[in-house]
Amino acid sequence: MRKILFSLFIIVGLLNCEKESQISKGLIGTWEWISTDGGLFPIRESPSTTGNTFLLKFVDDKKIVIYGNDIEIFSGNYTIEKENSIYSGELEDYIRIDGDCQIHYLVINGIIKIGDNFLTISDNCYDGFGSSYKRID
Repeated sequence: MRKILFSLFIIVGLLNCEKESQISKGLIGTWEWISTDGGLFPIRESPSTTGNTFLLKFVDDKKIVIYGNDIEIFSGNYTIEKENSIYSGELEDYIRIDGDCQIHYLVINGIIKIGDNFLTISDNCYDGFGSSYKRID
């Protein structure tokens, strides 16, 4: 019985690692900030309203570099976890950047959705913000 439970535990763990790796592979590349929306008193910020440009560059599995106005402003690691989402009530993919990285205008920790050349990262809290990015590389 122990061998069966142990085998089941290993299989579930491997499946979760494979899913996380697929998500990370989908992130690899360069993403340009389009906008950030939300808040208690809703706002919308974008490069045209702020005069700032930002790029998220996912260099390899678990490494991110962030550029602001073409200058590197952060380099570190990230993890993909499962977190109960306020949007769906289900477990969803959540990106967490290591360290105390906070960049004005950007949401970089939160529920992630990856589409065709499109990425959103949303605060997992009510009246939070969400940032949208488009793939450029």
